[in-house]
Amino acid sequence: MKFINYFGIMRIALAVFTAILVGLAPIATDAPPFGGWRAVVGNVAPALTIIMLFVIALDIMMSRIFMTDTEGTERTRYWRIIGLELVLIIVLITAWKPLVIRLLQA
Repeated sequence: MKFINYFGIMRIALAVFTAILVGLAPIATDAPPFGGWRAVVGNVAPALTIIMLFVIALDIMMSRIFMTDTEGTERTRYWRIIGLELVLIIVLITAWKPLVIRLLQA
């Protein structure tokens, strides 16, 4: 419960959704036909990945803005939030990099 209060339920949901997208990255395909589950993995997940990159970046920016008005432990909290979200961005980019490279080479 303390962990949820520290990071916030929306940031935890953001991290969980990012973990799901990272889990879908190895099975993502760029080969048609897209139907059923292949449509989710081949079309929806890559599009949501780009959206999540922007959402995480926006949350980093907002955390930095909120951090300017705080001191002490609250400031440390925002630094940890920013660190967590930077890790999420790096993991998300690393997981989807092979598919993006395949698409750019085609």
